[in-house]
Amino acid sequence: MKPPRLLRRLANPSACPPHPGGGAARVAVGELCEIRRNWQEREVVARAQVVGFQHERAVLSLIGNARGLSREAVLQPTGRALSAWVGEEALGAVLDPTGRVVERFSPAAAGGGEARDIDSDPPPYSRRVGVREPLATGVRAIDGLLTCGVGQRVGIFASAGCGKTMLMHMLIEQADADVFVIGLIGERGREVTEFAEALRGSDKRDRCVLVFATSDFPSVDRCNAALLATTVAEYFRDQGKKVCCSSIR
Repeated sequence: MKPPRLLRRLANPSACPPHPGGGAARVAVGELCEIRRNWQEREVVARAQVVGFQHERAVLSLIGNARGLSREAVLQPTGRALSAWVGEEALGAVLDPTGRVVERFSPAAAGGGEARDIDSDPPPYSRRVGVREPLATGVRAIDGLLTCGVGQRVGIFASAGCGKTMLMHMLIEQADADVFVIGLIGERGREVTEFAEALRGSDKRDRCVLVFATSDFPSVDRCNAALLATTVAEYFRDQGKKVCCSSIR
C-alpha cells in the first residue's frame, strides 16, 4: 500500500493570476497536487500543478479558478503528472483542458483507450521519417501551387477576418485524413461556439476531436489544452491512422 503524501498549508492563494505556494518537500515540476478545504476534510476542492520553486516553496498554478480557496486550504501532492484518458470515445467530442467530455457531436465510439501523460517525450529522431508523399487537401489553390506533404507542419498567418477559420473548415471537409484534432487555444468563447456549431453539421463530425481553452482560461489550462490536443493526435497516430492536427491561437 502506497504511503500517503504529506499535507502542506496553502501559502498565498490569489485570484488573478492563480499562483499559490506550498512546501517544496518531495514535489517535482509538472506534478499534480490536490487542494482540500482544510486538513480535516477529504473532499478535493481544486487541483494545481507545480510550475517551479521560489526559495523553500513550490510555486503552483491552479487548474481552474481560485474561488473558495483560503489560508485554511491544504495541498496534497499526488506523485503523478496530469494525464487524460484517450481513445476511440474521444471521436466526435469536445474536450476541456483536463480531457473531460463537454459535448458530443456523435455517439461515443466503442473501442479501447488508455491513460496518457499529456506532456510526454517526443519520438526520437530515429523513428521520424521525411516528407515522402503529398497530402491531398481538396483545396485547389493549395494542391496546385503550395502542395503539402504527409507529416509536414504548415503555418497559416493572417489578420482577423481573413478566413483562417473558413480554411480550416475546408480542410476538415476535404483533406485526406482519418482523424481531425482541432485545438482552439486562447480564442474567444464566441469563436469556439461558432466552430462547434459548424462541426455539428459536418459529415465528418464523428472523426473530429475538438479541444478548447478560451482566452479567459488560466495560462496553465491553455498550455495543457495544447498538450492534450497533441496527445490525442499521437494516440490515433500510434493506431496507424492518418491524423490532421490543426490549431488556432
